[in-house]
Amino acid sequence: MEYLHIFDHCMMASEIEREIAVHDYCVNTFEYDYSFGDYSFSVLGPILDKKAACEGISKFVKLALDYLKVENIVVFGKAIDPVNGSKPERHAWNIVYVDGSPYHLDVTFDMTIKKRINRYDYFNLSDDDIKREHTIINTLPTCSAQGNDYYSKKEMTVNSPTELSNYIANCLKRGERDIVIKLRNVKDRENVVDKVLDIARQQHNEINMYRKNTAINITYNPSQLVFELNFR
Repeated sequence: MEYLHIFDHCMMASEIEREIAVHDYCVNTFEYDYSFGDYSFSVLGPILDKKAACEGISKFVKLALDYLKVENIVVFGKAIDPVNGSKPERHAWNIVYVDGSPYHLDVTFDMTIKKRINRYDYFNLSDDDIKREHTIINTLPTCSAQGNDYYSKKEMTVNSPTELSNYIANCLKRGERDIVIKLRNVKDRENVVDKVLDIARQQHNEINMYRKNTAINITYNPSQLVFELNFR
């Protein structure tokens, strides 16, 4: 267990802060092992090779959270890759208990969609949210609680175009160039990317009047409605 001393600094933090520490360490340290090497499906993959498939990553998450006294399990099912998947494939992730309630945590998916900054699209989701790409094949704890997902806890969600406009404006005023936001209550998803981009461009031009030619790169998670905006 000597390797896990890297998490000692957060031993006294809240459960969700300990979970964030494990999530961020994995996202910033490990790579997905597309070669499926000898330790790819074992906890030894992340520890020895700094890479693994979803099963090895999930087992490391369990080991680290166990060390930090956060109750969790590894679960198996199928899922569609959020980046380039077209059909469900075998997959593994975790269920984590926070404040007594179980939530889905898929660190592997957050690793694969990371661009410039860490993503938390699959951090503490309910059954309804995770089932947008994941198929659960085991009898598991019912994850019905809401509100402990990362974007809700960090107030990074919006419910209307006006809220989105204000959120982007406030981020730009603070000098942020990489912005992540989760949209809620979107009834019409048609052209939603163009609408978000239009709002982002309008706010940028109003705040940065002399830098109107700045390029805005946008990446989009269509199932979880999370957007990453990069202003360059």
